Amino acid sequence: MVRDMISQRGIAMMAVTETRRVIRMEVEIVDDTTGTPMTVYGVYMPQRSGAAEEVDDVWQQLHDDAIKRDGVWVMGDMNAERERVVRAKGKSVRKADQHLEDLIEHVGMTYTGEGRPTHRSGTEIDHILVANEQAGGGAKHASHQ
Repeated sequence: MVRDMISQRGIAMMAVTETRRVIRMEVEIVDDTTGTPMTVYGVYMPQRSGAAEEVDDVWQQLHDDAIKRDGVWVMGDMNAERERVVRAKGKSVRKADQHLEDLIEHVGMTYTGEGRPTHRSGTEIDHILVANEQAGGGAKHASHQ
């Protein structure tokens, strides 16, 4: 599903696209003198213990779409943890955890909220990832430099 531009209170929503477990919203902060573009993804990713093919497919779809865009934010239930968090618990890193690391590194995002469990099991699986250039983390990802 795609929706067209809606503009209110300094934010213009250019489009909304829904695919499987990912919703992509393209927005722009229009009151900003330069018009800051952002691509915001709301996600509900497959369970880490789910079918490997589905885990790989959904994460790859998100990665491939996000790497082409500027100002990427990803938020939601990612059902994945940072590798260092998993290892600190003495557990094995799973495919979804690796995909989370790849997304952060390749797209150029800052991870927020480490050390705060988000699930009753004590895991940190719900995240907000912020574009480096908007989080004060420096450069954009390689494909945009």
